[in-house]
Amino acid sequence: MENQPATTEAIHLNVNRLREEHAMDDLFGILSNGRRRFVLYYLYHHDGRATLGELTDHLTAYETGAETDEIDDDARQSVYISLYQTHLPKLDEEGIVDYDRDEQAVELTPGAAAAAERPPDEAPDHPWHRYLGAVGVVGVVGVALLSISPGAVGETAWMALTLVVLGALVAVASFQYSAERTATSSDLNYLSIDSLV
Repeated sequence: MENQPATTEAIHLNVNRLREEHAMDDLFGILSNGRRRFVLYYLYHHDGRATLGELTDHLTAYETGAETDEIDDDARQSVYISLYQTHLPKLDEEGIVDYDRDEQAVELTPGAAAAAERPPDEAPDHPWHRYLGAVGVVGVVGVALLSISPGAVGETAWMALTLVVLGALVAVASFQYSAERTATSSDLNYLSIDSLV
């Protein structure tokens, strides 16, 4: 179909980056309308810029299921008017796009363009095998030292030292896990552009 995106690579919006400039309610307000979502979808898939005519043709084709060269003039006029009078000015007002009415050109703002990125493929790799190996080694060494403990240092001291080292290893592992989990999780980090339409 002619109204397919120019790029097929999955594009995601880093919502946290957008939230630096917009309140979450404003973002949901912007995305609450299907035509505004399509404009963003189209722009993100076409190097961040388009003409009002391009947007009108592709949005009308999307809504009607027709090819861009087969769309009805009345349907096209309806889409054109809503983009020209309502949706593009709203996106411009919110700082998502730069809309030049005279040139009938639309372009993503630098902030909105910068929010498009590939999300991390997966969560950070936790080196649990290292932590568990270290706990095992410390445990074996602690038991060995208890069995060959010289008379000057009592079994209680070796046991206490072993438990302190084991506790420290578990604390470090827990702290790292919590820090990575906090850094990579949020209520909403990424929004797929392809899910907008």
